[in-house]
Amino acid sequence: MDLKQLHDLAKLNGIQVRYLNKLVDKEIESSPQAILGALKALGVFVKDDFSNLTELRQKTIEKKWKLITEPVLVLWEKKKLKILIRLPKDSNGTFEVSKNQKISINTKNLKTKRKITIQGVHYFEKVVEIPFDKFSKLQIGYHKFVLKFGKLQKSGLLIYAPTKSFMPRSMKGKNYSCGVFSPLYSLHSKNSFGIGDFSDLNRFMKWVYSSGCDFVGTLPMLSVFLEKPICRPSPYSPVSRLFWNEMYIDPRNTEEWENCPAAQRLLESNKFINEKSRLIALREVDYEAVQKLKRPILALLAKTFFQIKGH
Repeated sequence: MDLKQLHDLAKLNGIQVRYLNKLVDKEIESSPQAILGALKALGVFVKDDFSNLTELRQKTIEKKWKLITEPVLVLWEKKKLKILIRLPKDSNGTFEVSKNQKISINTKNLKTKRKITIQGVHYFEKVVEIPFDKFSKLQIGYHKFVLKFGKLQKSGLLIYAPTKSFMPRSMKGKNYSCGVFSPLYSLHSKNSFGIGDFSDLNRFMKWVYSSGCDFVGTLPMLSVFLEKPICRPSPYSPVSRLFWNEMYIDPRNTEEWENCPAAQRLLESNKFINEKSRLIALREVDYEAVQKLKRPILALLAKTFFQIKGH
């Protein structure tokens, strides 16, 4: 196996092949098995004898150049939007955000950054810059965009991001402010399941604000590994950056709770109550035990959700 070819293929697909472990000040290289697994998850299948690495590399390059632009663009507040565009010829186009905004684009007089020939077709890469004032009516958040050049079209996600962190209205105009930071898992109470949940957070926030504070801060609440063989509850090593951690749900405060007698019976069973009491009494969170306790209830609620919605 040519490790360099495998690394090149991984990088072309956005996979990091090595990282720096600052704890030991050492560069760690991803194993070939890990890289192959990541490629497979992205739909890039390497043969067992690695004979198709060159072919896959060429297909990846071609696929990337045939995309008009990247699927996710970031517009920073009060800054130009820069769009990397790849086209087979100069032309007029439009950049649409949501349904109310259409911006005209012309690539003819823009400087070419790179170019390539694929199956006899010449492609070039240019950067289109759109002034910020063109997006004056756009709100901070997530928006769908559509980029069109004749018959060529690409849709994706535009993230309109602020350059400063959020500031509550109560803090504006003050020379100082006061707030409280607490990881959600540490806010567990006699009412929760051995780990803080959203109901605990709600009660905590009400108490903090009633005490004259301006804000409450916590750690990321994204989904994490909670089952063997991998149990890594760190909020900075999520399974996904798109989905929330279901262990923070309070089942009793869901819309499905009243319509799910099976979940109610399970929560009221002696076995459940005894295990819940044991977890509450612990000094530290037993993540694996918490998920074993809560997951069956959440599964029943999910089943109820799909029955009600008719899926």
